[in-house]
Amino acid sequence: MIMKNITNYVSVLGMLLFISKAIAVEENSCPAVDCDCTSLPREAWQDYCYTHELKLKQSCTANNNVPTDYCSLHGPDATPLPLALSTEAPGKLPASEMDASVSRVKNTFRGMEGDVSTLRNKVSSLWFADAIGMLKKIDADLDLVYNLERQLSAQWVATGQASTAESHWADFAKSSEGFAQSWREYGDQLWEMHLAESSPQAKAAYRVIAFRVMRLSGKSYEMAADGFGRMGKYKRSAKLWTEAAGSSKLVMERKESSGAKKSHISFYRLQASTRMNRATFYWALDNNEDGVVEALAQAQALSGQDEMQTLLADQEEDPTISNQQAN
Repeated sequence: MIMKNITNYVSVLGMLLFISKAIAVEENSCPAVDCDCTSLPREAWQDYCYTHELKLKQSCTANNNVPTDYCSLHGPDATPLPLALSTEAPGKLPASEMDASVSRVKNTFRGMEGDVSTLRNKVSSLWFADAIGMLKKIDADLDLVYNLERQLSAQWVATGQASTAESHWADFAKSSEGFAQSWREYGDQLWEMHLAESSPQAKAAYRVIAFRVMRLSGKSYEMAADGFGRMGKYKRSAKLWTEAAGSSKLVMERKESSGAKKSHISFYRLQASTRMNRATFYWALDNNEDGVVEALAQAQALSGQDEMQTLLADQEEDPTISNQQAN
């Protein structure tokens, strides 16, 4: 009887060691997949994240270390994600370039204000090719200022100037939010122009330009949300991630109504879900359970999943949540 128990124990131990080794191998495989699960503030979310990440790594490994899908519920440094902004860490900025980079961020934002006015004039004059060229430049400028701001922030924090970094993130986030709102309004105007246009050529051009502008709105909302999140303004960040998701849903709905490819529609549905997952993350940091539940439900619905009971199970058992809600 004792020998049988020892044999069973050794067998179970061997199996656990095998599973642990397999998990370790999977964790170290396909470095292009990292859902940053440890940054999630709840254990149930981490478990959910790790389960999905493991599947992604397995499929990635089978596909010559090229990811085949995106992270689901994730931490802020996760990759890959269907977001407009790059999650790849920017290179280190030399100290000698700090002042010039600060000026470049400010001047680029100022320049974009003029670009918006010029773009409207180009569209009004039916110079569609010029307008699309300008939109490509503005899109690249948004990437530029976002990467520079991250580089500047990292350097300030590393040299004990965290307050300076926070101050600059505040200016950055406010500027980005202003652009996001302007792009949202102009995107709606362009869509109405597309619907009202009778000329096939002009109608097609308005459609292309409208979608580009709507995507710029979503990217700018991402920039603003990330900036406020880095400042500890979690509530405002969560709201702006929700606005960014709204931009994705708008593109998705208008793509669908205008007969776009299913793959395009699916991408923007997934992007909206990812942005709502990020809103969920910041609502949790803000200790706003109502916000968590609403954002998580939207993210799950958009992704076609229904894991709410699992993801909220540990919170339902926590009496402090009920007490907070009762107040």
